[in-house]
Amino acid sequence: MAGSYKHVTTNSGHLRSDTFADMIENLGDAFEAVEELYGMVWWLAATSGDPVAAIEQARQEYKIGLGYAEVTLDANDEYRDDDE
Repeated sequence: MAGSYKHVTTNSGHLRSDTFADMIENLGDAFEAVEELYGMVWWLAATSGDPVAAIEQARQEYKIGLGYAEVTLDANDEYRDDDE
């Protein structure tokens, strides 16, 4: 897959910043990355009692989710092998 979750994140799981644009060659690649993330969101939401409500809540609180990611990744030394 030319566009994927792995293109959007570093080896350590952090969200890429400026290098993301260099890795995605066209809008088709960008769509593939978004499609994979969309599927991941629905897979995770399906474990909740109400997937639609879970996704809506996550949409509204995504900035909190970004903070959770940073705290979690920064707390685990095993994830410090960044490849940015």
